[in-house]
Amino acid sequence: MTVLLLSRQCAACRHLDGVKGVRWTCTAFPNGIPYEIATEQHDHREPFPGDNGIQFIEQGSERGKERGYVLRVRGRIV
Repeated sequence: MTVLLLSRQCAACRHLDGVKGVRWTCTAFPNGIPYEIATEQHDHREPFPGDNGIQFIEQGSERGKERGYVLRVRGRIV
């Protein structure tokens, strides 16, 4: 079973792209969002190694705040 975590901050970020393989991706991390950011151990309003100088920017919608963590199991959001 594959479970993908996505933080509230990532879900609300304008840089979020989608899923590549088994990882969420974004402009800052095209090969997969690091675990520390995806699990809210790091606030990505601050730089993180490998983010290419790109940090969190609110996308202007309530989508991320309402959804909180998004879990995807076998292709379905649960």
